Amino acid sequence: MPKLDGPGALGRIRASQGPNQTTPVLAFTAEVDESFARELRAQGFQEVVKKPVEPAALIAAVARAAAGAQARQAIDDAA
Repeated sequence: MPKLDGPGALGRIRASQGPNQTTPVLAFTAEVDESFARELRAQGFQEVVKKPVEPAALIAAVARAAAGAQARQAIDDAA
């Protein structure tokens, strides 16, 4: 078993200084329950990719996360 799970790792990433506080983070999970995916998003993951990973699903998730990051950066730049 890992010593640190995904939500724990995300917490450490977000607690660090610098750009990691807003860097998009994707969760990879074998759990297929949609409520679990919603829970991961509520904990701060931008996207949830289900394993085994389908290449098209991974590309789409990265594109959505990047688009969200660009929107957040534009808002920060305008402030």
